[in-house]
Amino acid sequence: ADILRLALQSPWWVLGSVLGHASDSLRGSKDLVLAAVQRNGKELKFASDALRDDPEVVRAAVLENGEALRFAGDSVRANRQVVLAAIQSEQPDTSTLQLASEALRRDKDIVLQAVKVDGKSLAFASEDLRRDPEVVLEAVSQNGLALQHAGEAVRHSRDIALAAINQNADALEYAPEAIRDDREVLGAAVRQTGKALAYASERLRADLSIVTEACRQDGHAFEYASQSLRANRELCLLAMASGGPYKSSAAVLQYASEALRADREVVMEAIRLRTFPLAYASGALRADREVALAAVRSHKRELKYVASALRDDPEFLGEFQ
Repeated sequence: ADILRLALQSPWWVLGSVLGHASDSLRGSKDLVLAAVQRNGKELKFASDALRDDPEVVRAAVLENGEALRFAGDSVRANRQVVLAAIQSEQPDTSTLQLASEALRRDKDIVLQAVKVDGKSLAFASEDLRRDPEVVLEAVSQNGLALQHAGEAVRHSRDIALAAINQNADALEYAPEAIRDDREVLGAAVRQTGKALAYASERLRADLSIVTEACRQDGHAFEYASQSLRANRELCLLAMASGGPYKSSAAVLQYASEALRADREVVMEAIRLRTFPLAYASGALRADREVALAAVRSHKRELKYVASALRDDPEFLGEFQ
């Protein structure tokens, strides 16, 4: 016991588990176990069954690391104070609410505290609370993706959808069709990330203003524009010039209309941006000497997309080499 107490004076990351090497009798010593879990909450795993059912010991463990609740006995998981301590611990665990008793997952105050720490805890709340606007609003304000766990009726709330999307535009994926067809909601989403256009209604994918905003934020949003807008020359050029997170005019050209992929100015602009677009250019442009030469000079890997007649032309090969 003295050796273990000495070991407990060292940080847990130096010696690792102490109780894991202790005898059964020492694992049943409340003083020793309390000292161990205050040092590393996960030491609760090695405590005796009686101590894993002891609220004082478990509370000490979860205050240090909320994940320790998974090692607690069933009776303690129904203890309101212990579960609150786990939620508010220095190292909260996202599954705390999942580990709590069914009664506590129906407790609105407990659930509100949990979703304030991690909105996705809403997944483990009772069905009634997942339909509660106050609880859901708190959850999506912390993590917009919690919208996927909300009750059907609450997901139709415009205010809740806006709160979720303002926190994380990807929450739009979990919104009902009526919300995805709301111009104001879509505008807020695409200003945050252009690719939110992927979740828009067909009507708004054909809305020039919305799609322009999306492509200005991220050119890759061009992929999700309606067929008619993917034939819009100005929009295509804007998307190619966009400074999105993975800027690539080639990706834009891939989804452009056949007419735009045969548009010399559009393809030359893509080449100027050095994003290897020749694979998506029309056959005629890949056989165009000036276009092909510009593409290969921007990067030699473009040579494989040049028309075979030019690839076999020694004079053409000599021009860029």
